[in-house]
Formats: sequence, C-alpha cells, structure tokens
Amino acid sequence: MKHYLKYSLAILSTAGFAQGALIAINNIDPGAGTNGSFTTTAPDPNTLVFTRNFDFDGGGVEDTLTFTLFRSTFNGASTISGSDVTVGGVNNGGNTANWYSSFSLGESIELRVADISYVSGENDGTTAQFAGFTSIARVNFLTAGVDSTGAEIDYLIHTGPIGSTTITNSGGDLDLTSVGNSDTVIITAGEGALPIRLRDLDIVFETVPAPEPTSTMLLGLGGLALVLRRRR
Repeated sequence: MKHYLKYSLAILSTAGFAQGALIAINNIDPGAGTNGSFTTTAPDPNTLVFTRNFDFDGGGVEDTLTFTLFRSTFNGASTISGSDVTVGGVNNGGNTANWYSSFSLGESIELRVADISYVSGENDGTTAQFAGFTSIARVNFLTAGVDSTGAEIDYLIHTGPIGSTTITNSGGDLDLTSVGNSDTVIITAGEGALPIRLRDLDIVFETVPAPEPTSTMLLGLGGLALVLRRRR
C-alpha cells in the first residue's frame, strides 16, 4: 500500500493543467461602441459593459466574455501613503474620449473591473479571470498631438486594501504592470504634475481551463489511497 500511495502522489505531482489563453484588450476609451474588438454599452458616463463572442480558448467554438469597467475620479488633497488612500471628493472628470480630461496635481482616478462572466462554447468548464491592468496613455493636455509625452510627473499607484507603489514616469504611457492582477487601481497625480489627458487603457484577462480528465481521476485515486492507508 505504501508503494501504491507513493506512486499515486508522484503522478499527481506531475499531472498538469492545460495552459490558459491571454485575452489582451488595448486602447480602451470611455464611451459606448467598440473597444478593443469588444462591443461596449454605457449605462452611465462612468460605467462600461464589455461583451465579445470569440473562440478565446482555441476550442473551435465561440465563447462569450462579459465584464464591467467602473471609473471614479476625485479631486482635492489626494494622497496615498502606506496602507491608506485619501482621494478627496468625487468630481467624475473625463469625457467620451478620455478617462481623465485634465489630470493634474492632487487628482485621482479609480478604475475597477467587476461582474466577469465567461461562457465556454465547448461547455468544458473553462472560465476567465482578470489578469491585470497593463498601461494607460498620457498626453499633454495643452498641446495634444504636438507633444505626446506630456509633462514629467510622479504617480502614486495604489491597489487593494493595503499597499502602494510610487512610479516616476516622464515618457508616454504609464506602466501599470506593477499592480499585479488586482481588479482595482487608483492613480494619483503627484509632484511636478501639469494638466494631461489619460486615455487608451490596456488590460488583460486569462482563460482558466478545467482540470484535464487524467488529473481529476488521479486526484480521486490519491484521495482513495489516503483513505485506505488510514483504515490500515
């Protein structure tokens, strides 16, 4: 029995799961219509509902991914420090072309992904999960189209209930990969900020395949072996 148990656990340790597929959605801007090949509806100016039918998992049948992206903007004495974030009062700036129309010192924007629904066309148990924010574009508010780099600015990036990261960025797009796979990101404009526009948000999802049949069977065998061993 001991040899059988070791053999079962050895197989379990090497039994894998199918690789998930990444679903990148780039250049997202507020407003209904089309965003990154997704159809978007806007129940209100700060909410977007995304839907797309596509063979995301490569199974040969169309799947359906739906999710909601919420935006809140804040002004006032906005700061992020340690495990706390103070974002001032809600002003919900921005318009149909920009996530924030005039993003400047002390202002904050919060973006949150929720209500994720994934329907596998193969009905094989595949699901999808949010895999993170990747970047958002920033352009000079005063000379958009001429100086696309914007003003040099210090950003505070905050996600989740605790923790914050300070990013200094003097280039074009703002890198958001440091926030991991948190479904919420808060961006605050810090020292040196001049008015800029925030637009073209990039995010990514990942499909999560159901366990392979062999893995499920081996998990059952491993559990049975443990029960038999305890009975002995």
